[in-house]
Amino acid sequence: LREILGRLLRGEDVLAVSEERTLAPASARNGVLRPLRVLLAEDNLVNQKVAVNLLRKLGHAPDIVGDGRQVLGAVQRTPYDVVLMDCQMPELDGYETTRQLRRDEAAGEFGDRAALYIVALTANAMAGDRERCLACGMDDFLTKPLEETQLRAALHRAQQARDGIPAGAIPPVAAAADVASDDAALAVLDPATLDSFRSLRQAGQPDPVAELVDLFVADLPVRIEALRSALESRDLAAVKVAAHTLKGSASNVGGRRLAARCAALESAAAQSGLPDDGERLSRIEQAASELKVALLAEKAR
Repeated sequence: LREILGRLLRGEDVLAVSEERTLAPASARNGVLRPLRVLLAEDNLVNQKVAVNLLRKLGHAPDIVGDGRQVLGAVQRTPYDVVLMDCQMPELDGYETTRQLRRDEAAGEFGDRAALYIVALTANAMAGDRERCLACGMDDFLTKPLEETQLRAALHRAQQARDGIPAGAIPPVAAAADVASDDAALAVLDPATLDSFRSLRQAGQPDPVAELVDLFVADLPVRIEALRSALESRDLAAVKVAAHTLKGSASNVGGRRLAARCAALESAAAQSGLPDDGERLSRIEQAASELKVALLAEKAR
């Protein structure tokens, strides 16, 4: 707009734009990340808060939905540039939602819209997870907890794809390290995680750390009860989902010990082995209680 106004003031022909200037928008040529139409698909309120604050800091105002069926409805109504797709959602998970979106695109359901750029969001970083996401039709892959630099890079790749510019290869994701045998040695709370979130605070806006802590503390009893109920019913699938969800929330607030214990339970459920489920739950409840105390102390700083 500035360039065209300058041409008008100089009496130049604004339609005389050379071919090479039309090959790509100025934002892409200069590496500037313009605001994108972003749909965030995430059912966990703590994870939502982290992602929304990061997106807003990067200049984007996302729409938010909580499950795959809501994704399908939202995409019908709005031509989004990018969908940040949680892989583990109720009703319809991110994998099947992506497959359905790709089927709809192939059937011409969205007219002449450009293909959606779909970025997987997952608390998993195990061998094969990235490949599974790409195989079902996703374009990119990010692990939780989200970090600003990785999110910015993924959105830049999305912008390049929308502008028809070949993007570089998606960086490989390192597999998660084995859970420490002595997870008591892990920090109850990693203050660096909250410090990075605190840096997102904007003038005149509420303290994002206080909001995050309040969300986590309010949601914690619900997550613990879901885990207890799944263990009592010996429902391995439900145990895996409940442990995975609590692990993601704990990671986002810097609860390393709780996240590790949830990861161990999730792994045991995936391998159909829960010989000491009562002991595991007790250790998770202990870590959750310790984390709650530490978070409330951070909030009061």
